[in-house]
Amino acid sequence: MELQDNIRILKRWWKLIAVATVLGILAAVVASLMVTATYQASIRLLSSVQSRVPTYAQMLVGEATAQRTVDRLGLDMLASELMSKVTSAPVSGTLLIKVTVKDSDAQRAVTIANTLGEEFIGVARQFEETSAATGDVATATEGESTAPVNPTEGVAVPVAPPDGNEAAARLTPGAFTLAQPIEPLPIVVVEQGAVEAVAAPSGRDRNIALGAVVGLMLGIALALVREWMDKTVRDRKTVEQHTDADLIGAIPRQDGDHAVVSFAGSNSESAEAYRILRTNLQFRYRDSRPRVIVITSAMPGEGKATTAINLALALAETGRNVCLVEADLREPTVAQSLNSATDPGLAQVLAGDAQLEDALQSTPHRGLTLLPGGSTLRNPSELVGSAATQKVLEELRARFDYVLVAGAPLLAGSDATVLSALSDGAVVLVRHGVTTRDQLTDAVGRLRTAGATVLGAVLTMSPSNRNFIEYGARDHESPLRASIET
Repeated sequence: MELQDNIRILKRWWKLIAVATVLGILAAVVASLMVTATYQASIRLLSSVQSRVPTYAQMLVGEATAQRTVDRLGLDMLASELMSKVTSAPVSGTLLIKVTVKDSDAQRAVTIANTLGEEFIGVARQFEETSAATGDVATATEGESTAPVNPTEGVAVPVAPPDGNEAAARLTPGAFTLAQPIEPLPIVVVEQGAVEAVAAPSGRDRNIALGAVVGLMLGIALALVREWMDKTVRDRKTVEQHTDADLIGAIPRQDGDHAVVSFAGSNSESAEAYRILRTNLQFRYRDSRPRVIVITSAMPGEGKATTAINLALALAETGRNVCLVEADLREPTVAQSLNSATDPGLAQVLAGDAQLEDALQSTPHRGLTLLPGGSTLRNPSELVGSAATQKVLEELRARFDYVLVAGAPLLAGSDATVLSALSDGAVVLVRHGVTTRDQLTDAVGRLRTAGATVLGAVLTMSPSNRNFIEYGARDHESPLRASIET
């Protein structure tokens, strides 16, 4: 797939991609709003022995400490739940341990942190007592601090002897004592949780950015899948690949149910589209200009009657004498669109029940004559395939500058195929986003098998051209343009 194809796909499905991106952003916003804010509080504890720091750090997040904290505060949670809210880690190069508690309530985070620290002092004391009883007494290694810790001050201070010889005191074994003689503790809280109680980052901006990226990528993926699954015809390249013929017109979708376009003094997008189609038919074949042209399509509902009527009006606008023949005898609609009588018509003429002169009707539009379909027939293939059809077409060719035949769908029967073989060629209509590639290929294949000439394809009911501008005076015909935008 070429770069231009990728750009075309993105342009075609840009609404889908935009919707997916917006939905991704909205999902991220909703998810961020639904996430409960998390607060954290931290405390610091000071160990009396360096070798106990890793052990205490593990015990602080253990079940015993958590259970004592739950019991003391009467928390409505299990010890395991509280354990998942607590983290602890030694502060590198010190005797300190930092404990962090996260909770959805700021004050409760502080309360749990402070209580957990207090309860751990008892846990540590029991641990040391048990260790002493079993002979596993903590022994200080060289360079370690062995001074007992004052839970109030958190430091040990030297006391000078009565003679005031402080230097001697610093060198005398056992000269250190507590400023306040209390029972030594293995660990104390030196920083309360009230110092820190902040909301943890919610990451809302990051979530929104991530949602936008995910939505965009999902939208592009959906666009590629839709493109791969879409078997309909939407552009010039696909039309020409499956018809081996040029795209000679693109008719925009018309608002409302009005089949007849106003050409008098009008430079509307629809009027200009039919003028471009007229010009391409007139000047593409200068040496053998087609005069008897069948307008057909692969399937019903692709705009045959509407296109035939307005192309006939565009030709008549140039002063040509045009005959419009309604040859879809299964579901004729041309006469009704022009507010003309339906009988007698082509069916009666081919059956020998009416003369061609009696069936031709004048219309309010200058230069346009109508041959209606007449009686509706369930199976008109034999009648259309008779020699009478060729005779009627030859008589019309002799009387008019152009004969436009609004035929039946190619895949609904052989009527349009026969008429195309008897005419100068067929224009195949392709409904934008509806006609499938297989249908188009099959329809064109039937024409070529019958020896009919495919004059070109027309994309009908296509999106409006955003680059179109209505230009020039309205009291005269605008210049002919031979190129089309697709």
